Amino acid sequence: MIAFSCLGLANSSSNVKWRKQNKKSNCDVYQGSWLYDESYPIYDSSACPFIRKEFDCIKYGRSDQLYLHYRWQPTACDLPRFDGQKFLESFQGKKIMFIGDSLSLNQFESLLCLLHAADYEVSIMLFHSLLLVDIEQEDMGRVLKLDSLKDGNIWKDMDVLVFNTWHWWYRRGPKQPWDFVQVGDTILKDMDRMVAFHKALTTWAKWVDSDVDTRVFYEELAQGIALKHEEKTTHLHFYFHDIVGGKNSTVVRIAGPPNSSIGNFGNTMMMDDPLTEGPQITSKMIGKAQGLYAMAAQNDLSLLMVVNYVFTEGIYKEAALAFLGGTTSLMI
Repeated sequence: MIAFSCLGLANSSSNVKWRKQNKKSNCDVYQGSWLYDESYPIYDSSACPFIRKEFDCIKYGRSDQLYLHYRWQPTACDLPRFDGQKFLESFQGKKIMFIGDSLSLNQFESLLCLLHAADYEVSIMLFHSLLLVDIEQEDMGRVLKLDSLKDGNIWKDMDVLVFNTWHWWYRRGPKQPWDFVQVGDTILKDMDRMVAFHKALTTWAKWVDSDVDTRVFYEELAQGIALKHEEKTTHLHFYFHDIVGGKNSTVVRIAGPPNSSIGNFGNTMMMDDPLTEGPQITSKMIGKAQGLYAMAAQNDLSLLMVVNYVFTEGIYKEAALAFLGGTTSLMI
């Protein structure tokens, strides 16, 4: 899953099949649910030469494979099954570039696995960019320039651009990819990471507006949830498999009052619980985390959730995870 992702298409036609021919209503492909489908996954990862060994979960013994059989189903329209040949025919002679961190690399490799059996002179490239904006080596060290995006001169020659960023914004210590932050003429040792993230995305958005001629543009980063006045979110409980907890079946529970105006977990307590629907006597505190969340719907307790967070305290300090799923434990 990705914290921020968008797709810019030039001169492309929609692949959405509308269920209702109602000109007054549009289908929001981001409103829907995950459905189990035995015909998925579309490709066999063991037969794909592009997947790096550290991400080849099935080959190296991942036992739970149920997640491979889910597909996204919009509420008001149908998305056709991916057809590699049709995709290549549609983009024949075009150049597609993924821009971002390791999540972009995962998307890049997955698309290659979907397409590697056919050849229509479609170029698919990966541009490694942790933060989208520039990091320049200067005498003082590595400077993160929130107002600069020189790499855009390379990107704008592409026909399709897929962007991703978030995972590295909260890194500290040796894993932090910069030494100083520059905003305009001001150089700082550090600053509020959410403010820096917002300034960088503003720079990126201005570049898109001025340099990218897009006919269709999809943005997948939902803004903070605008809850109705009478709704009071007291806690958000989200259970998911703890992928770093060893052999025992555990989940991590996020519990805290999210700020509904910005979709931000300010400083959230993280609990390690048994794999049940609620905290048990064996629950233990494992640290604190900060991050972002987004919801695909507000009127259904079976919500699609996108959550990205970085541990700030505890045994998982500086670890970052992003996940997508549904929860019926939203307490309002």
